Amino acid sequence: MVEVQKNIFRLDITFTGHSLSGINPYLIKGEDRSLLIETALNTDACEEQMLAQLKLLGVGLEQTDVITSHMHVDHCGLLARLKRNGNQIFAQRDNAVYIENYQKPVSEWGWLKENIRWTGTPPQAAVSLPEHVAVKFHPGVITGLSKLDLGDRLSYGGYQLQVIDLAGHTAAQIGLWEQEQKILFCGDHLLSQSNPNITTWNLEADFLEIYKANLYKVMELEVKHLYPAHGREIEDIPRRVNQYLEKLENKQNKIERILQESEGEVTACLAAGLMYSKEKFDQLSPAIRWFVCSDVLAYLQHLALSGKAKCELKEGICYYNRMK
Repeated sequence: MVEVQKNIFRLDITFTGHSLSGINPYLIKGEDRSLLIETALNTDACEEQMLAQLKLLGVGLEQTDVITSHMHVDHCGLLARLKRNGNQIFAQRDNAVYIENYQKPVSEWGWLKENIRWTGTPPQAAVSLPEHVAVKFHPGVITGLSKLDLGDRLSYGGYQLQVIDLAGHTAAQIGLWEQEQKILFCGDHLLSQSNPNITTWNLEADFLEIYKANLYKVMELEVKHLYPAHGREIEDIPRRVNQYLEKLENKQNKIERILQESEGEVTACLAAGLMYSKEKFDQLSPAIRWFVCSDVLAYLQHLALSGKAKCELKEGICYYNRMK
């Protein structure tokens, strides 16, 4: 645990059973009330680590409100466990829809089941629902979820935080922007080392283009202190943004070449397999393959929505052809 700014502490929660090694929630400590930004997986170990670090900081959950940047379970998994009579659990309104869906039977999680079909992943290679991280670590029933709108402001520890749109990695990811000190808590929008995937949440929106626009937003805000939920503070922000944009462009060009060189229809699963060696792709766990294929689907959808490819939906599977 480190104090990164006055009254702002970076916590450190480690994971087991997840592809990521852990998460870095942030606590903004106030005199009367504090704010915890992000949680962790819904496990006893994560809860124990969280409570121990909050205790060291001398804050109780009754006086600590909690907010999550998006609905991935490494960010929202502990929400129900951290709820107390005296605190508020915040989520941006669109994000709250996904979090509340976790309370339904898994068979009703349309965003998950549809995505598996859209990518064209064969049933024998697809992740089984009980093994998907969202199913294994979701937060369960959360009572009294407080819903925020984009533009809303929160005040803790001398900081004025504005809820801003950072969608792309998920359909409704948010950031918390402190304009006076030029501080941005960005969730998984921009990371210091790894590259966040882009998930396809519906077939109408261009999530790759949304993600790019929100990358440019980070530079337009002239952020001085960028705090991601994984890894450490990003020092040279323009350089890191441009690195991401270059990676996105290179990947888009590679997927476009696969489509142009194909003799027939291409699914996201097929295109993902062609980007790896067959041996490497086959060795991916079904859970990781789900994220890889969904990410490639976002690029193919971008090509279709921008008129560079044609998409045909057949029996729930998206098939792509190059434009002739």
